Amino acid sequence: MRFQLLTSSLFLAGALAAQGCPDGNLGVLLASNVQDVVLPIQPIGFAFPIGATTYTDLHITDHGFVQLSNAGVPAPAAGAVLYTPTAANFMAGSAKVAAMYADVTATSGEIWLKSTPTRTVITWKNLLTFGSTGPFFDMQLVLEPNGFATAFYGPGTTNNSTFGGVSDNAITGVSPGGGGAAPASVDLSLGGASTNNATFELFAVAGTFDMANNSLLLAGINPGYSYVLLGAPANCATASSYGTGCVAVADSLYEFFPTAATNDLGGSAISWFFGGGSYTMISPISGTFLPVGPGAANVAPGLLDGQTSFTLSSPMPGPGGPVTSLNVTTKGQIELTGPSTFIDFTPSAADFVAWPNAMFCCWSDWDQTDPGSGLIWFEEVGGVACVTWDNVNHFNAAAPSRFQFQFDLATGAVTLVFGVMDTTNTGALIVGFTGAGGVVDPGSSDLSTIGSATVATAEVQAMAMDAFGVPSLGNLAFGFNATNVPQLLPVGFIFFGDFVLNPGVDLGFIGMAGCNAYSNANIGTFSFPAIGGSGFAPLPIPNNPAFVGATLSAQTLGLSTLTALNLVASNGVQFTVGF
Repeated sequence: MRFQLLTSSLFLAGALAAQGCPDGNLGVLLASNVQDVVLPIQPIGFAFPIGATTYTDLHITDHGFVQLSNAGVPAPAAGAVLYTPTAANFMAGSAKVAAMYADVTATSGEIWLKSTPTRTVITWKNLLTFGSTGPFFDMQLVLEPNGFATAFYGPGTTNNSTFGGVSDNAITGVSPGGGGAAPASVDLSLGGASTNNATFELFAVAGTFDMANNSLLLAGINPGYSYVLLGAPANCATASSYGTGCVAVADSLYEFFPTAATNDLGGSAISWFFGGGSYTMISPISGTFLPVGPGAANVAPGLLDGQTSFTLSSPMPGPGGPVTSLNVTTKGQIELTGPSTFIDFTPSAADFVAWPNAMFCCWSDWDQTDPGSGLIWFEEVGGVACVTWDNVNHFNAAAPSRFQFQFDLATGAVTLVFGVMDTTNTGALIVGFTGAGGVVDPGSSDLSTIGSATVATAEVQAMAMDAFGVPSLGNLAFGFNATNVPQLLPVGFIFFGDFVLNPGVDLGFIGMAGCNAYSNANIGTFSFPAIGGSGFAPLPIPNNPAFVGATLSAQTLGLSTLTALNLVASNGVQFTVGF
């Protein structure tokens, strides 16, 4: 046994130099924004041994561990096991390898896999423990045919779930599964060796995980494992984005009222005048209700949450071309196409700017089915399509509100007239216009004092870039992805410097209002094609150790009419050449 432990220690020592940095080539993105899942079976790429048994397939969880099988046998565990890190759960069922089996979530994160015949790399990015708001942390697990398992932990890695019970535990190590008795927990951070093919450390107290910003190597010696900390990664290739690109143009203009009591638009009106690629909005103005006539149709009769599409008698000018129908929801949304795929009675700015169809709205949880409430009507008279909430109540509130949308079919102008509005309800309200889809949120505006404003009918996202892969020695595929490149000419320009400008330098003085310089750009530049708004700028990294540690900055530019200089810029990327 002493000879075996000695040889295993020598074996480990010879491997340390190759284990110091996580793999920057993450492979394929398997999942993002998930919680409590086991991903579909994936090939390991080789036969990975635990004791005398080898496995060809793995089942990655979003809780920092993988389950092993041969073509799905044994079947992986799911459900509450994933967020209940006990020794019994770790020993039960299929064989497992855990970077840190804990009650973590990837609801804002990603899970990646790179599978090759010589190593398999599983990466969890932007994890959070359940109930935590930050900081996010990353983990990576590397499996090799010789039975090595190496775990890399980013800064902030911890076990502090607030779910309750044993959810704040964590387990790191290897289990052959099968439901055997759990051996005693070992202190992996001290280094050493075991004679049990189930070798792990149980962190039974919240916040006691002690290997953050470090890496751990487990080497199978059958029976048992040698284990040693490799230390904080050093001279590793890194790349990170910083700053914000320009110029973003929102296709939304709105006011968000957190409660109806804050609504100050009663008795006024708003008009939007269509001008091709934009609306000119004037607010507040005086307006006049058009009477609801006997030919008006009730919108979604008898429904609290419903919608009805109405075909217009003639096409109306609007975003994307002639508008032939209006889709009206009972929640105060009028889409310029439709019908909507869902009814949303909880207004939010995020949902508003991302709405899939262009729409005007006075969006709240209106309830025409409430006893004593008026109804919602559609009518087209004299070339004007009117949609009227005729003294309609809020959900669970008896106070009515009256407002009317008027669509001029000839010009595309839209007017929203407010009568007496309920100022007692606690439900949220959004008033405004948004184009189809989008991510740019201009923020809430005070429509009662805005005067005149222009809102585009199509969003422009700020130019952006990020690194592709990592700048490791010999990585000839390294480069930069540029997105949202303006198509005045389908080409982008990338600049490199030896200094990182963070925060950036305001470029308004040269005619690039809203843009910042994030690199001193003193090394060089070259162009790259950007067909359809996306492009790739390659920067092969030579296999020359003299470059290790070199830190550079990069930024891309594109030609655009959105600034006086006819240029827009991306965010910056800082990268360091390493192993």
